[in-house]
Amino acid sequence: LVAGQPVLVQISAAKRLRDLAEGKARASGVELVTEDHVRSAGAELGLGETA
Repeated sequence: LVAGQPVLVQISAAKRLRDLAEGKARASGVELVTEDHVRSAGAELGLGETA
């Protein structure tokens, strides 16, 4: 998801993705972030699809 972003914004995009995915996991009442949380966060941030 992050690799498709320009080099200079990859770190920022990764942090936003991580923070949002962690928030989605917490909101679901679970302690571990799943692939579904990451995909949902990526879609919400407009980061595209994973391979």
